[in-house]
Amino acid sequence: ATFQTTVIGTFGYMAPEQYRGQASPLSDQYALGAVLVFLASGLNPSDLPYKRMKVSYEDVVTLSPILAPVVDRMLEPADEDRYPSARACLTALQAAPAGPQAQASDSAWALADREQPRGTAVTVAVEDGKLVVNIPAPGISGDVVALGGFATVWTSFVGFWTLSTITMGAPLFFTAFSAPFWVAGAGLWKQVGSMGKKGLSKMSLR
Repeated sequence: ATFQTTVIGTFGYMAPEQYRGQASPLSDQYALGAVLVFLASGLNPSDLPYKRMKVSYEDVVTLSPILAPVVDRMLEPADEDRYPSARACLTALQAAPAGPQAQASDSAWALADREQPRGTAVTVAVEDGKLVVNIPAPGISGDVVALGGFATVWTSFVGFWTLSTITMGAPLFFTAFSAPFWVAGAGLWKQVGSMGKKGLSKMSLR
């Protein structure tokens, strides 16, 4: 059998597991780490060298001793070595800039005005002395459309079955038999809604 996989993403910002078609919320963490490297260096991560399958930016830009370990963990090739959740990652990022060692130079903040990678919906700006990264929710993507289409077909079939058993005067058992399938359909629509809404909307770094 031959299996084909379509991978959508930007080279240098995609976590290794995305190339295998196994993306997860931790993959977004890797992408954010790559964005931070871009902001600090002005170079796309794909243009930087790699050591032991991990992007190596140390020869191009020096991050503060407090921020560097956070970014390094976000860029771990194995997703289990990254922060366990978006909340844990956000907490680490917000704590990292504290202290004089983490104060960015004027030239580093000026990178916020550089041209963004083509096709990205992420925006970067400086507001009140803070670097603000806006990451919009993905909205209606191909995955959302595909799952929504499947959910439509599923609920339509279940609805047809239920209506047929009622109009034909079938025993109540046949009508009740569709109940678990209605529950499954509701779960599909709930998943469609969550896929369209998930995303980190705004992050501020001092």
